[in-house]
Amino acid sequence: MAVATPRLRPFWRPVRTDDAHRPTMLELFFDVVYVYAFTQVSGIIIHTSTEVGVLQALVMLGLLWWTWSNAGWFANQTRADIGFARAGLLTTMAVVLVMSLSIGDAYSETPGINEAALVIAAGFFVVRVILGVTYIAAAGDDTALRRQVIRSMVSATLPSTALLVTGALVGGVAQTIMWAGAFILDALIIYATSVRGNWRIHSAGHFTERHALVVILALGESVVAIGTSTQNSTLSPLLVGAVVLAFVLSVALWWAYFGRLYSATGRALAATRGARRSRMGMEAYTYLHLPLIAGIIITAAGVEAVVAHPESDTLGLFWALCLFAGAATYLLASAFVWHREVRTWPAVRIGAGAVLLGLAFVAQWLPALASLALVVVTLGVMLAGERYLGSAEPAEAPESV
Repeated sequence: MAVATPRLRPFWRPVRTDDAHRPTMLELFFDVVYVYAFTQVSGIIIHTSTEVGVLQALVMLGLLWWTWSNAGWFANQTRADIGFARAGLLTTMAVVLVMSLSIGDAYSETPGINEAALVIAAGFFVVRVILGVTYIAAAGDDTALRRQVIRSMVSATLPSTALLVTGALVGGVAQTIMWAGAFILDALIIYATSVRGNWRIHSAGHFTERHALVVILALGESVVAIGTSTQNSTLSPLLVGAVVLAFVLSVALWWAYFGRLYSATGRALAATRGARRSRMGMEAYTYLHLPLIAGIIITAAGVEAVVAHPESDTLGLFWALCLFAGAATYLLASAFVWHREVRTWPAVRIGAGAVLLGLAFVAQWLPALASLALVVVTLGVMLAGERYLGSAEPAEAPESV
C-alpha cells in the first residue's frame, strides 16, 4: 500500500496566528541584536556627556524602535519562524546588526558626508521595506490590512528616509535636526494614517509579552552598564556599594513594570477586540513604551557614570538629570501606559516621578553614591506605597477607548 507523502507548505504562504499565539524562539533570538544596539545608544550619552548627546541618543533609539515595533506587529499577524516571515526576520537581524555597528560614529561635530550615518539611513530604509513586504504577505486575504500597511509604509518611510539621507550628507548640527525631524515625521504620519483602525492584534498575549521582553532587554542593558563601568576600576568598598545599589535600582525598575502594570494592562488589552484593541495596542505599546524604554537607557547612562566614579564628591547637574530624570521618565511613561489601558491614574507613581524630577536639581551637589542611593530609596517608597495602598485597577476592562 502506498504511503501518502505530506505536502510541504509553500514558502510564501503565511501561517495565521490566533489568540493563543505567543512569542516564538526566533523572535527572542531577533531581540538579541537590540541588546547590542541599546548598548551603543547608551554609549552616545556616555561619550558625549552633553544634552545634545542625549537628544542624539533618543533619536537613534527612536529609529531603532520603529524597526523593532514593525517586526512585532507583523509577527502578531503570522508565525514569524516559518517560511517567508522567517526569512524576513533573519534578514532584518543582519541589517540591524550592521546599523548597530555604525551607531558610535553616526554623529559628527563637523559638517560633511558621514559614511556611518549613511549606513544607518540605508539600513533603516531596507528594514522598513523588508518588514513592509513581509507584512503585506502576512496579511493574506485581509485587504483592509494590506492597504493599511502599504499606505503607512509609503507615506511614512519615503519622507523620513529622505531626511535621514540628507542629514547624513550634510553632517554636523544639521544632521541631528534633520534626523530628529525624520523620527517625529515618521511617528506623526503613522499615527495619522492609522486612525481608521485597520491594524490587527490577533493575540493580546503575544503583543504584551513582546513588549515586556523588550523592557527586559533595556533593563539588561542597564545591568551591562554596571559591568562596563567597572572595567578600569580597582575593587573597593565604595565600588561594591555602588554596584549593589545599581543592581537594586535595576530590580526596582523591573518591579515597577512587572509587579502590577504588566498583568493589569495585559488583561485590559485581552478584554478588547477589533479596532479598539489595535488602537489601544498602538497607543499604549507602540508609542508610550518608547519613552519608557528611553527612561531606562538614560538612567543606565547615569548609573554607569556613578559606578565608574563612586568616590566623586558631587554628581553634577548633567549626570543627576540622567539618573533622576531618566527614572522619572520611566515612571511617568508607565503611568500613561496604565492610564491608557486601565483608565485610571496611578497617583503614587506619578508622585514619585515628580519627586525624582525635583530631586535631580538637588542631587547635583550630592556625592555620586548618595545620589544613587536617593533614587533607590524613592523607588522603594513608591513600590511600597503601591503595594500597601493598592492599585486603582478596575474589576473589568473599560468600555471607552
